[in-house]
Amino acid sequence: MRHILFLFSALTFFALAQPAPMSLTEAIALAPEFDVEVISARADLAAAERELARTEADPLALRLPLVQAQQALANAQGDLDNALLAARATVSDAYYVALEADEVLILAEMRQAIAATSLEATQIRYEAGAATELELERAQNDLLAAERSSQDARQSKNLAYSELASLIGKADNDFILSTDFALDDIPSLAEALSDLANNSQLRRAEQTVEIARIQLESVDNAFSAQAEIETARDALQNAEIRLADTRRSLELSIRQSYNLLLAAQGRLENANANAATSAENLEAQRLRFEAGSISLLAYEQAKLDHANIVAQANSARYDLAQALTQLKRSAKGANLP
Repeated sequence: MRHILFLFSALTFFALAQPAPMSLTEAIALAPEFDVEVISARADLAAAERELARTEADPLALRLPLVQAQQALANAQGDLDNALLAARATVSDAYYVALEADEVLILAEMRQAIAATSLEATQIRYEAGAATELELERAQNDLLAAERSSQDARQSKNLAYSELASLIGKADNDFILSTDFALDDIPSLAEALSDLANNSQLRRAEQTVEIARIQLESVDNAFSAQAEIETARDALQNAEIRLADTRRSLELSIRQSYNLLLAAQGRLENANANAATSAENLEAQRLRFEAGSISLLAYEQAKLDHANIVAQANSARYDLAQALTQLKRSAKGANLP
């Protein structure tokens, strides 16, 4: 019992000594400042803005170079948007991994405390002749295994926090994480498909059609050879075919991402239902413990079982958040690798 009380006291002291938790929103806000792709995309956007200004200021500039400069600027802005989305997704994923590592460590330490208490009880029973030497050895082995699990969980947590820290420019141990974050609303499939208007792949395919049309217009006259005109027409037709293929492919990708999102939503609903049932069972165990019907060790095991189910629900919540991000990236044309 003293092992469990010691763990509770240590966790209480640890909580009081820590700074305010960092939210997911705060972590995401730090992401762009330390992401190489974002920094590079910002430089490319500035260069595209300068090139467009130079082209617009040139009184001899033709229509095609001007359109190409405008397209280059639109593409640079789209690339920056995608880089920002990717950076935020990377930080979000690292944040969820760190939260899960926190939970794994807490569960491991709970198991270790239970194993220590169980060994203590078995030792007392052994000395009183009520337990065999085999039972004592089994309890000792259980504690050693629980201690190793705690050590492994602690190392995994340190690695997860180091990874997150490297993405947001913080020292490894100067922050803790908040578990409270809001999930975005689940869009309808129609809303998700409407986001294709901002898709980078679709935009480039549309730009290719626009350039092909301009080139055809420039040669479709009495001064051009018929072969040149036909070549330009073929180029426009091919560009329009590729645009239609790109649109169909992107719509399929969004539908697939949306189906994964709905599946993740279903898993979360089931996990939340399980967690609610587990909370009711834990309350019943608490009442039984207070009435003296079960031991402290049995009650602590019930709390551990409930914590496991809650951790599964939290994991399902992280999965849903990641599925939402994947849907956004599919719509933007920045799919996860």
